[in-house]
Amino acid sequence: MPHAHTVPGPGESAPFHLVSVWTVPTTAELTWPVLVDVVRWPSWWPGIASARVVRPGSADGLGRCAALVVRSVLGYRLALQVELTGAAAPYRTSLTVRGDLRGTGTWTAQDQRNGTRMTIVWCVVTERRLLRVLRPVARWAHGRTMAAGQAGLRRRLARFP
Repeated sequence: MPHAHTVPGPGESAPFHLVSVWTVPTTAELTWPVLVDVVRWPSWWPGIASARVVRPGSADGLGRCAALVVRSVLGYRLALQVELTGAAAPYRTSLTVRGDLRGTGTWTAQDQRNGTRMTIVWCVVTERRLLRVLRPVARWAHGRTMAAGQAGLRRRLARFP
């Protein structure tokens, strides 16, 4: 999937290109309100330890910034700020991330006969030495965190259509 490449700065790692595909058994329109309600992510996404809005952004959500703490299955935590930089609700978002990771992300949704297929792409770099050392298993760890997110989202959507 094409995405904006993050160019490493001095002391930063080579980019991590991380792609996840989620499917959920409902429409993008019904999924969208759950995805944009970032402060509730910890209630359904096991990998998100905490989430809070630090800047509300405009009426359409652009510029909205959330502070997240992500728990890795490898035991470390990532402190991030994620900002919504573009949206075509409910089918596409563009994001920037800074903190322990720096870069860009996109979420795209496509309605299908049996639900919605979402593709999530991150292109990020880091200055954290631990993450550079763990690079060989980073894709696996990210995949586990994202799989838990997909499972949690499916449970959340099943409870509250």
